[in-house]
Amino acid sequence: MILKMTKLTFIFNTFFLILFATMCLKAQVIRGTLTDSKTKQPVEFAVLGLFQAGDTTQTIAVATTTSGIGGKFALNNLKYGKYDLVISMVGYDKKTLTNLVVSAAAPNLNLKEVDMSSSVLNLDEIVVKAKREFIQADEEGITVKADNNISQQGGSALDILRNIPGVTVDNDGNISLRGTSANILINGRNSALTGTSRGGGLESLPASAIKDINISTNPSAKYDAAGVGGVINIQLKKGVKTGLNALITLGASNRDRYNGSLRLNRRTSKFNWFVSYDARRNARRVWFDNETDDFTRSDRQSVIIQDRDGDRVDINHSIKFGTDWFINDKTTLSVEGLLGTQTQDEPEFLVSRFGTDRATLDSTTHTYNTEKEDNKVFEGALIFTRKFDKKGQKLSFSLSSNFGTELETQDVTTNILQLNSTSVDSTALQRSANNNANNITNIQLDYIHPIGKK
Repeated sequence: MILKMTKLTFIFNTFFLILFATMCLKAQVIRGTLTDSKTKQPVEFAVLGLFQAGDTTQTIAVATTTSGIGGKFALNNLKYGKYDLVISMVGYDKKTLTNLVVSAAAPNLNLKEVDMSSSVLNLDEIVVKAKREFIQADEEGITVKADNNISQQGGSALDILRNIPGVTVDNDGNISLRGTSANILINGRNSALTGTSRGGGLESLPASAIKDINISTNPSAKYDAAGVGGVINIQLKKGVKTGLNALITLGASNRDRYNGSLRLNRRTSKFNWFVSYDARRNARRVWFDNETDDFTRSDRQSVIIQDRDGDRVDINHSIKFGTDWFINDKTTLSVEGLLGTQTQDEPEFLVSRFGTDRATLDSTTHTYNTEKEDNKVFEGALIFTRKFDKKGQKLSFSLSSNFGTELETQDVTTNILQLNSTSVDSTALQRSANNNANNITNIQLDYIHPIGKK
């Protein structure tokens, strides 16, 4: 009996030893925090790549990640070995940490603070002409320069957001920032474009109307707590050149996409008037073939063969207008307005054939699905701004109101046919309508008074 128990204990100990060793093979981690070498502020959104030590090509990374809130990063599920860590960030020198050892004696390697040096180059007095980077990092987060992304000029605001690191846009237009909800603003204010279905209304905002997109994962107290993940602030274009200015742009794509814009601006020493019009058409084709075989019934087999063909056409129009009154060199009173419309037409035709097998199809249905969506938005704002002699000190007041409507209708007609293609029942009809409205009025007073030196 004692011998049997000894064998059983040996088997269990061997099993758990193997299981523990297998788990430990990829349970190692390298972690740390990226900071600015001078200001000691965290460096967020940096790209980190881990390579085998001595890999001079650095083409295949063992693991990759980005620094998160507070500059923290972690490379998980690593095997034992020796690695080189390469860190890249816009505005900073590339940094490489070599011969990082992960072993059984030190499975969790904590690099603590990793200093990043700003890219500084002292030159004689020269004139540099260049375009701004598409993504720029600053103390509050990152700023995306929409003008520099030519590939998205024929698209919408959602198309630009889809190309920003850390921002996720799902198929329904819902937006998240680093996996959590975000507060989405237009010109620093809540908007009906994001009020009905969060980011869904941004499909109607052309990319050509956007100047910058500011993303902050640690927003200041002047923003409300609607999004725990941070703030995405979309800044629209507004003319600033003195005199009378006009700009016309046209664009087209081989995927049946067209866009155009017209901007007028007149600026004097006391006033600035501006108006802009943007239009965009986007068409897409949808089709698929599907076959379903049902073997759950013992008496017979059933087969469903489906062919779907459809289109989606989006047409968007928006008009932005306003005026700025420069009361003096430090005080400005502005009035702004925005009108926008979006229509979506999604016709679809579905053929479904039923039978016991592909050779024996005894009935067919033709389904016609007509889905339409009509969205409208109006926004108005009154903004007062007063700057002071002290740098960064500012008083601002804004009164804004916006109203948006969304009407969605759908008609589904189904015809049932037999093999001779004579209609059996052509009266099956489903009809639905959804009507949503959104109204937001916001009064905001902000005062900024810098304390100490930054």
